[in-house]
Amino acid sequence: MENFAHPLTDEGDLWVFAYGSLMWDPDFESACSLPVRVHGWRRGFTLRSTLAWGSEAAPGLCASLHAGGSVAGRALLIKAPRIEATLKYLGAREAAYIPRRLHGRAKGRPPFPMLGFVHDYDHPRSAAGLSLEEQARLIRQGKGERGSSMFYLRQTLAELAKDRSFDKHAAALLALALGAPCD
Repeated sequence: MENFAHPLTDEGDLWVFAYGSLMWDPDFESACSLPVRVHGWRRGFTLRSTLAWGSEAAPGLCASLHAGGSVAGRALLIKAPRIEATLKYLGAREAAYIPRRLHGRAKGRPPFPMLGFVHDYDHPRSAAGLSLEEQARLIRQGKGERGSSMFYLRQTLAELAKDRSFDKHAAALLALALGAPCD
């Protein structure tokens, strides 16, 4: 991330886009969190997790951003004195992703730039292109150091619901993973 120009606010702070576990467990201090939508990107469960939400023997899946559509999540504000340490932490935690400038839209605010992490199709853990059924199988089997992939998926939907948002694809994936029909 050292070659990436981070989108700082006029005050020198940084907004980070959270769309998966960063919504409920960022492991860094943020000054505030607000519901936000990003246009031009969509959430998919397309990154194999072999540590946090799965294992080498039984990988799970976690969320990744792909071009197209729009995605709800949260904007986390990192104050200037904490940016360097937070970026170092995020560089390790989000190493399977590509850092990207995204533009968030929040109620009552003009669009603003954020740091986001998008899918890296060349990463060895990329699971892009899997059928919904194969994604559901990986969600069911994944259990890692931070919990299960099923917990990850449910918690993502729960956090979105707190903000009065919904992800139709994630809900269909959960229904399939639980063995319910998808409509």
